[in-house]
Amino acid sequence: MQAWRDRGKGRSSAAYLALRIAIALEAFAHDCSELIAENVLLKDIGGAAERPRYRTRLPPIAGFPDDGEGWRALNLHLAAECLGIRNAVSVTQSSIRWAVEYDGDIEDRVADAAIEHGLAAWATAGRLRAVYKLPPASYGLESVRHLQEEQKRRAEEVERRTARRAERETAR
Repeated sequence: MQAWRDRGKGRSSAAYLALRIAIALEAFAHDCSELIAENVLLKDIGGAAERPRYRTRLPPIAGFPDDGEGWRALNLHLAAECLGIRNAVSVTQSSIRWAVEYDGDIEDRVADAAIEHGLAAWATAGRLRAVYKLPPASYGLESVRHLQEEQKRRAEEVERRTARRAERETAR
């Protein structure tokens, strides 16, 4: 009887931890969307005459709860995914710092990173909510749509550039 009760308590701890992590990841996705929007605004305000000062730091992910019991009860693959997101953002931030120092194409690099990590965080939050049968997020959907639209717009832009480059090559 005690083992059954402890198992239920562990499941409950994991579900509560999953909810808290999901909320932190969803907030991060929203902040990534805001970063892109702010940089677009800075570009529009700055115009062609002066180089705008873009935000180059990816938003921080709110600290994950320090709940040993919950972490031990959390699905191991999901726990690894959650912790891996923080590491991936850190590695990307290092490459952005390098780009700020040595490369001029910082706006694209920051936007691509914000899209990639924001959508990954949202997807992980969704998996946490699904596995632990938590209600779906009722907020942040506009931010995710914005990230998806930006991802699509940027992919189409790359296609157009590639096609123009190919046309120029064949014209030679």
